[in-house]
Amino acid sequence: MPVCDRCGQDYEGFYCANCEALRSRNGLLAHQRRFIETWAAGLIDLRLKNSGGALHLELYDDRWHSYCGKPMFDTPDRTFAKDLPVDLCPDCAAVFAQIRQQVEANGGRAPMAPMAMPTAGA
Repeated sequence: MPVCDRCGQDYEGFYCANCEALRSRNGLLAHQRRFIETWAAGLIDLRLKNSGGALHLELYDDRWHSYCGKPMFDTPDRTFAKDLPVDLCPDCAAVFAQIRQQVEANGGRAPMAPMAMPTAGA
């Protein structure tokens, strides 16, 4: 069984599924910068889902995952909000704040260059 050069884990097949999932998530988080820019301009609402007793912020263009990384397959229903709710999942709020800070550091526009992506609990 091959060992992944990046994470050091054994994997089956042609690529490390764990590293591929992380790469995909980082791409979706980078994609959120444009939506946060549009939200800050008041043109779109935030998408929220209540899952497992916690209120999570849904990723734009991926309604099945939250900012904190929790899968949202168990919750098809969502609500919309203009502002961040105070009872939002702390990890969702932290990741959102980090991405929003990247947008604000670029003059309120989504940066085009790749940037380090936040992770929940960071």
